[in-house]
Amino acid sequence: LPPGPMSLCGRTLHAAALVESLARGAHSQDTQPASFRPVLLLIPLRLGLDSFEMRYAQPLLSCFSLPQSVGMIGGKPRHALWFIGHRDNRLIYLDPHTTQPALQLSEFGSIPDSTYHKEACGRMRLTELDPSIAVGFLCKTPDDLNDLFR
Repeated sequence: LPPGPMSLCGRTLHAAALVESLARGAHSQDTQPASFRPVLLLIPLRLGLDSFEMRYAQPLLSCFSLPQSVGMIGGKPRHALWFIGHRDNRLIYLDPHTTQPALQLSEFGSIPDSTYHKEACGRMRLTELDPSIAVGFLCKTPDDLNDLFR
């Protein structure tokens, strides 16, 4: 990793210190190497004062194309959503507040697959997005972590 600041989704990050501390944390007290543990990075961002600034649109949308991306947390004031992708300038989201009726296992021999799926995902224009979001990345290997910051 380069020692200075890096760019991720259009934002400058001083990630070298984070990666170095993660690497140090992967060693036991007697400095013997331990196995790498997957790292979930949630990076909070403020992309505007009162509303989302469209100058951040392309860098933000490019985060979805990274293989380590697990999406973003954001939404509208007092209503959090999990964004999993985009099409043009519309974000595709799942609403974690959506519930389903409980199933009685006695009604079914097993739980139907349909209980795990939603018929349609929600969509929201970028202009409706609250400027406070967090982008998420899952790095399963040291190479994933290094690739994320290149």
